[in-house]
Amino acid sequence: MGTTDKPADEENLNSLKTLIRVLKIEDKVIFTGFISNPYVWLKNAELFVLSSDLEGLANVLVEALILDTMVVSTDCPFGPSEVLTGDLKSFLSPVGDVDALSKNIVRALKQPVKITENHTSKFSAEIIAKQYLTLVKQN
Repeated sequence: MGTTDKPADEENLNSLKTLIRVLKIEDKVIFTGFISNPYVWLKNAELFVLSSDLEGLANVLVEALILDTMVVSTDCPFGPSEVLTGDLKSFLSPVGDVDALSKNIVRALKQPVKITENHTSKFSAEIIAKQYLTLVKQN
């Protein structure tokens, strides 16, 4: 890389900032940089969107739900469908289907699901510890 080349991250950031100016949404987008405690932002968000192509257990979805934040996600392999069950399942979108994801975002903003203990209780430390113990005893 030559001395005049910009790192890829900087180029991507500049491209995003240009797109934001073109779309005239500067008043709606904030680039915060690193934040040591993102939970304040997550707690105060109207919606959290996960658009991954692949996840393990999507901890960030669990964290958002625990903070009573409505979520929308791609239905990528493994994680999101384990977290978004029941009335939240309809907010899963096929990976790569931008139209479905955008429709779910609009629907979630207009008609959010009230997040309750039913959505989060299966992720409590007590339940997870019991599952680990059961798994260990089986082996």
